[in-house]
Amino acid sequence: MSVHREIESLYLLISLSQIGREYWLPVSVLLRHFLIEEEEGTENYVRPSGFMNHFSITVLLSYIKDKVRYEKLKAFVEAHVIAKLEYMKAYCPDDSETLILLLDLIVCPHISAATKDTIGQIFGLDAVKLKLVQSSNDQWFTAWGNKFDLGKELEAKRSREVY
Repeated sequence: MSVHREIESLYLLISLSQIGREYWLPVSVLLRHFLIEEEEGTENYVRPSGFMNHFSITVLLSYIKDKVRYEKLKAFVEAHVIAKLEYMKAYCPDDSETLILLLDLIVCPHISAATKDTIGQIFGLDAVKLKLVQSSNDQWFTAWGNKFDLGKELEAKRSREVY
């Protein structure tokens, strides 16, 4: 894993999440894969190499879902996402990744309602507006949960290949 070559390895995690619990990875492997470290003395997670991108965040959340063994990692990801969105909102208000991440995460079934509320507040959405955006679509750019079919996605990708 490196900061610059991670998309290919994300396909592996998507595949592993589809084939069953026998293939669940230990937390230490996920931490190493996503360049997350355990802080000395505090046992808190940190990511010294900066913020994860949209693909890393959504694949990681899709992989860890609501599994108890990944609870601490999911709490880190939620805090990481809030920090990233606050930073991006302040410095890149016209950034498309920020909007895509906002839309994907407010409908993500794997993050807490409190995190979704905080994300909405970052972008000036009160509870009513947040519910309105959430109810307008249950899937924006990421197919969460059982809506994702790896075989169907691979077949669709193959049909788009250049002859």
